[in-house]
Amino acid sequence: MAGDLRLLIPGLLGPVAPDRQAGLEAALAAGPAPMRLSRLLARAEPLAGLAPDPDRALLAAFGVAARPDEDLPSAPFCHLADAPDAPGGGYWLHADPVHLRPDRAQVRLFDARSLDLSEAEAGELVALFNAHFAATGTRLLAPTPTRWYLHLGAAPGLRTTPLAMVVGRPVAPCLPRGEGAEHWAALLNEAQMLFHGADVNRRRQAAGRPSINGIWPWGGGRLPASPPEALLFARVQASAPLAVGLARWAGVPVADDGLPALAGDEPLGDSLVYWDTPLAALRDGDPAAWVAAIARLDAWLADLPAALRRGRPAALVLDPCIGHGWRIDRRVLLRLWRRPRPLLARLVRAT
Repeated sequence: MAGDLRLLIPGLLGPVAPDRQAGLEAALAAGPAPMRLSRLLARAEPLAGLAPDPDRALLAAFGVAARPDEDLPSAPFCHLADAPDAPGGGYWLHADPVHLRPDRAQVRLFDARSLDLSEAEAGELVALFNAHFAATGTRLLAPTPTRWYLHLGAAPGLRTTPLAMVVGRPVAPCLPRGEGAEHWAALLNEAQMLFHGADVNRRRQAAGRPSINGIWPWGGGRLPASPPEALLFARVQASAPLAVGLARWAGVPVADDGLPALAGDEPLGDSLVYWDTPLAALRDGDPAAWVAAIARLDAWLADLPAALRRGRPAALVLDPCIGHGWRIDRRVLLRLWRRPRPLLARLVRAT
């Protein structure tokens, strides 16, 4: 019997920062309303108690959890995606390159999306860091120019803040905390001073480009010894590093990003699809790109009723990674009396 197609779409319904709400409203009003999506959400069976953010949703889908006093362990899985042939033992932290900019009495952080960092530049900075900190047992790796990792022999005793929650904001309230916080504050300051004098940054500043003057540690953990015996899906479709890394760790086949074809004959049940195009648009502050992503989803949904009637899949579980979602099967398509709400009325506001 065909299973469900689980579709995770972070950013579909926010969270939306208050200062970006008006831009989304204007962009959405400028084009056709996504009526297929609005009708399906009105008729669907609501699901409560889902994960409240994208990383938790992905980790939960693979049976990975963290204790309340620990980071969500995204780093070891993302490293597995970016460097599948590298040794994966030990403790891993994201250590993404950032630009720290003084702003009045605060320091704000900007991530690699605004840095245009090349592989050669990343390599120079990583080599400089590793030569300087060689005696500490802390090693920096950059399998991609924009995603860096720290490999540690032991857990650092930190609670960290994910990079996406810090971008463009004051850094001080988000610095690592915990029993190892004092040591790591000193290490990060030392790394900042080291990068400040690097030839890479002298060249970038001479060219009018922002310097790479820090790293941001977050999402630490170890790869679990083995995945759970029973997973809810047999295939994954995604390109996000966390999704790809989790699939590799679990031994589940993973295909490229995108929305699967609904009009074909290939079974879609027992599949997990992670499509984060709307989230990328929100993080980039691009209302037009967000509306284009919603329009693409709305067009894709045109083939869903026929696919459900053929049992491929048995149902679509739509999870926007905000704590609740919907299940759509053949029965709910008959709830013609339920009136759709405008999509804007469903948006979640960022706090």
